[in-house]
Amino acid sequence: MISNLNETADPAKIEELDRLTKGRLPREYLEFLKHSNIDAADIPVMPYLFIPFDVTEVIDGINGLRYEVPSTIITIGTDGCGGLIVLDMEMEPPCVASVDPICSDETAYYYLLGHSFNEFEQMLGKEPDATTIAAIERRKEIPLAASAALDARFWTKEQISTKTKELELDKYAPEFDPIAAKDRSAEFIGVRKDDGTVWNVPCLGTKHLKADKMADSLQQLFEFMTELKDLNKLDDWRYYKK
Repeated sequence: MISNLNETADPAKIEELDRLTKGRLPREYLEFLKHSNIDAADIPVMPYLFIPFDVTEVIDGINGLRYEVPSTIITIGTDGCGGLIVLDMEMEPPCVASVDPICSDETAYYYLLGHSFNEFEQMLGKEPDATTIAAIERRKEIPLAASAALDARFWTKEQISTKTKELELDKYAPEFDPIAAKDRSAEFIGVRKDDGTVWNVPCLGTKHLKADKMADSLQQLFEFMTELKDLNKLDDWRYYKK
């Protein structure tokens, strides 16, 4: 779906933008600004929505008035959920990607949307295919907290004993048997002693902080992990790191 609510850009502002970027912006993008009045458009890949900036907002972004982002990217819109849609000017031709609004040259993860603006523009108004829709629905069925297990280190019996003493888990969270944690995390993965359910637990316990359920059993957690790895393979190729 495409929503057409915006007015087309002021030609003088487009010329200003072109001068500001020293003519490096894709011509297709400048034409898009000249002729498009799109307010929002579906796209068939994550994040599934593109809300374009008007030319004044793009100029403000280049001048550092909107977001703290690397100087090598130009923000051209958002995904409606906090993420930015950008042109990565380090690529030739500049590609379209989704990035976090708080990033740096060292830590930014880019999710490729189009190898060029022209390729990205062809996606506008299109919905995900059946395989992607099925993957989206399956992800909704798996507890969000289960994904934390993908990056966790599962401990040996000796490590469990060491970590329990080190973090005083028997004091703060005595209702759980700890089994794993992410490096430098303030949470651990624990199995409830009373019913065998698996939780992502704050190391300071649950008296004042909330634990998130991951699975009904350790076996189910491992099944979720296998599924999530397979689901991630569908679009992992789109991620690249600076």
